[in-house]
Amino acid sequence: MAPAQWRRRAARAGRLRFAATQNPGCHYDLTYRVTSVLAPAGEARDFVAARLVPAGSRYLLDSGERGSAAFRVVRRKSVGGQVRVDALWAGVLTRRADIAPAGQVAWSEIHVTARSRSGDECHSGTWRQALGPAIGDSLAVASTTLHFSRRS
Repeated sequence: MAPAQWRRRAARAGRLRFAATQNPGCHYDLTYRVTSVLAPAGEARDFVAARLVPAGSRYLLDSGERGSAAFRVVRRKSVGGQVRVDALWAGVLTRRADIAPAGQVAWSEIHVTARSRSGDECHSGTWRQALGPAIGDSLAVASTTLHFSRRS
């Protein structure tokens, strides 16, 4: 669930986009997308930790587990004056043998990318104390499901 103050924007199928204003001089564009991947079975926290590695401990903004899913929010090193925050939520979508080969499971992933706009002045308080925790909160309550449909 996205915070009420984020403004929903148009997005391609399979994605959600938002615009977040942290203060008059700091705006972020956020994109949520869902993917599935076949990978070895294991703990969700280990899966997420291996797929989203921060540049150092101070770049890890939030992480957690809920049930059999886990998430992590990290800040990337700034490039060209832009602040970037990435997040990943993952949980096992299915262990069914007719979908995942032996020793593997189908993982569901929710990827989040947030970027400040070029020329904005986004200080550490905006991404460390506001944006990062808000993304983490949205992922803490996330879930995915697997639906089958008949082919025509």
